[in-house]
Amino acid sequence: MSRRKHQAYTEEFRKEAVKRSENVLRGFMKIKFLTLMIIIFTNPVIADQWIPPIDEKLEGNLIVAGVSYMDPSPDYKPGSHVLIDIQGDSAQELYKALKVEEKKFNYCPWGENGDCWPRSIKDSGNIICTMHDKKEVNCKLVYDLSDKKFMIPGQFSTGGDI
Repeated sequence: MSRRKHQAYTEEFRKEAVKRSENVLRGFMKIKFLTLMIIIFTNPVIADQWIPPIDEKLEGNLIVAGVSYMDPSPDYKPGSHVLIDIQGDSAQELYKALKVEEKKFNYCPWGENGDCWPRSIKDSGNIICTMHDKKEVNCKLVYDLSDKKFMIPGQFSTGGDI
């Protein structure tokens, strides 16, 4: 085979390869378009059939009170904060969802010589969840109504005007 014939043959082969790759690309684009259309049109159906992970009602308490009852300042506002205390399955889901390190400790309300119970806590700053006996979970959130922001639950006292 002469050099010209070889160049002509390779050029023709290259053109065919380009056509085939263009056809594959067109086919891929059609499949991509069809996939996108299926996602767009079936999304409302999927959303309509979506079941939340928790079927039960939210358990817990919602307390509206002032920030402190001990030595209140002259500008004390009795209904300035909301404490949200979540319990049950909702609290367990929130505990699992918090992406912070779990800290384990022994809770000894009567001192080290008294009875102690194992506890785990996850503290993300504005949300604190405590697990008792590997099943009971309690989560706390505090919202400052006047400043319109969440605050650390430890800064809030639940006594006094409740």
